[in-house]
Amino acid sequence: MRRKTRRRSWSEWQQLVEEWQRSGLSANAFAARGQLNPSTLTWWKWRLGAEADAPAKVAPIEADLRPVEIVDVEQYEVPDGWELHGPSGEVLRVRGELTAAQLAQILAALTHGGTGP
Repeated sequence: MRRKTRRRSWSEWQQLVEEWQRSGLSANAFAARGQLNPSTLTWWKWRLGAEADAPAKVAPIEADLRPVEIVDVEQYEVPDGWELHGPSGEVLRVRGELTAAQLAQILAALTHGGTGP
């Protein structure tokens, strides 16, 4: 009669594979020590390595940018303030005074990745 083994989680296998690699033992020797199947151990080593080597999946950023005109004045008074919400949940809150130069820097960072207008 075959003994049923419990299923291990992803993180448990990750920890076991790391321990095995640090031990310097062969898959057979390490597996025997922990009552593991050496084939399963080597499969998990491959699976975890493949996951680590995979390129990160990055979702494209969609921005709804609208043309903005900067009026030539020295300062803008924003008594109630305003907020700018980015696509990934970033929030820029502006309250009080904002110079034209500061606004230009903010807009340049948003539209040109901070490289300037």
